[in-house]
Amino acid sequence: MTAPTLILPERSHAIAADLRGQLGSEKVKDDFPTLTAYAVDASIYRMVPKAVVLVESEDDIAKTVSYAITRGIPLTPRAAGTNLTGSAIGSGIILDVSRLNRILEVNPKEQWARVQPGVVLSELNKQLSRHGLLFGRHMQT
Repeated sequence: MTAPTLILPERSHAIAADLRGQLGSEKVKDDFPTLTAYAVDASIYRMVPKAVVLVESEDDIAKTVSYAITRGIPLTPRAAGTNLTGSAIGSGIILDVSRLNRILEVNPKEQWARVQPGVVLSELNKQLSRHGLLFGRHMQT
């Protein structure tokens, strides 16, 4: 009689489990529908990630980056996924920053804004228009 074969969990599930331990289960996804959705962006490319982290703070980012670096896992930041070159998809961990979407400060005099990485361009321009500004150039009044 032969011994039963030991079946080890897939590495992707181990990655997600590790990250859940650090960040909480609500922030780390590795179910089939989520991985399928994050395997594409607005480009023609498709690449299934190992896990998706829905960050809500700078601490979440720091923990995820540290985890990925120490294990040599590719890390791809992503917001809305509208990129046309495929740079919002990756084979490792997708770092979804779309929940970090606040405009922190606008300085109309010096013409700059400090924003979180998930800010949508149209929302930024809506706020800037109140000061006669538009991202990328100054509007003449």
